Parts: sequence; C-alpha cells; structure tokens
Amino acid sequence: EGRSPAAGRAPASAVDANNGVAEKPAAARGEDAIKRPAPPSLRVAQEYANSRLLRQQQDDPNPGELYPLHTPLKDFDRFGTDISQYMHFTFWTSRLFLFLFFLNLANVVINVEGGRLREQDVNWMLALITCHMLGNADVDGVLSQGAHSYAVVEFISVGVMVVYLFIMRDAMDGIRTRIRESNLTTLTSSNFTVQAHNIPSGWTSDNVRHFFEHYGEVVHVG
Repeated sequence: EGRSPAAGRAPASAVDANNGVAEKPAAARGEDAIKRPAPPSLRVAQEYANSRLLRQQQDDPNPGELYPLHTPLKDFDRFGTDISQYMHFTFWTSRLFLFLFFLNLANVVINVEGGRLREQDVNWMLALITCHMLGNADVDGVLSQGAHSYAVVEFISVGVMVVYLFIMRDAMDGIRTRIRESNLTTLTSSNFTVQAHNIPSGWTSDNVRHFFEHYGEVVHVG
C-alpha cells in the first residue's frame, strides 16, 4: 500500500473545517502570547528623575517647585550634611581666592613687567606660561632691593589660608551638628515602627518578637 511523502508528517498548519481559515502553529501562538516590553522612553526617564528632585517645602516662597539657582546657604541643610558642607565650602573658598588674587595683584603686575623675557636664552613657551610669576621679575628691579614685598605678601597669603582651613573645619563640624540636631527634633516613634499584617492566628507576642529579631533588635511588640 503506497503513501504520499507528506502523508506521514503533521501539517505545518491546520485548517479549520468550519471556515477554512488556517490556524497558526502552536509555537507561533506561544510567541504571540508573550507580551513584549515597551521600548525605552526618554520622557518617562526624565519624569522619574524629576520626581526624585528635592522641592521647596511649605514655608518656602514657592512650595512644590524646584529650588532656584540662587538659593540661600541655610536652605542647603535640607539636602543633607554632605551637600550643605560642599556648598558652604565652595561659597567661602571662592571668596577667599578672590581676596588672595587682589592681595597678590601688585606682585603679579611687577612680574608681568619684568625684563627676563627680553633675554635671548629664555624658553618662550615656558615664558608665556610663567610671565606673571617670579621667574620673569627683573633682577635689577624690585629683586635688587631685597624683594621684601614678595616675602610679606607670601607670608600673609599662607597665613590666611592656614587660618581659613581651621575656620572651615569648625564650620563643617557645626553644619554636621546642626543638621543632626535638626533631624532628631523631627523623629518620632513612627520612624522606628513596623506594622505587620496576616500574622498566623496562633502566634503570640513572643513568636512575633522571635521572628523579627532575625532582622534586628525588637524593642516592643504590641
């Protein structure tokens, strides 16, 4: 008894006897059942990142909005110790450098007007970088008079920076203490309370305590 070559193989797709529509194979139906994830969305990512930004509180000028660029230093305490210390350090250090610049401006002018750049053996590439420094000062000019102004200005500059470091160290400690004490005044027992649901009906307080002691110290069960 002969058979056709395709008689012993299952058809690639079955045909519905009622309407004659070809059904998809099982593998194809399984692929359609898998819900493919949505493609990445830049808008969703931006909205999520924006939702995590700290916003102004009720006692601020614009509650619910982002803090402006020119925010008072005292408001940075709400961002935490590290950010507040960083902003205070940046604010005062920039003013320190501005003060030191004007303090050393006279020396810079003298150095720029120095005569060492006119010498034939001067490395011009190095001279362009160091023209405002002592290496360009004319030895027959202020240096020949003893250059006492250089020593005085350098001594004052170093002294100011050393004193500034000690002041900033105390300021950083003060910021940390202030923020810690401010946080302690807002803490209540609810910050350390866990509410558990669906506890087995036969459990007692000792069973609950024993279960949660695996994760840390349990002060009270009630």
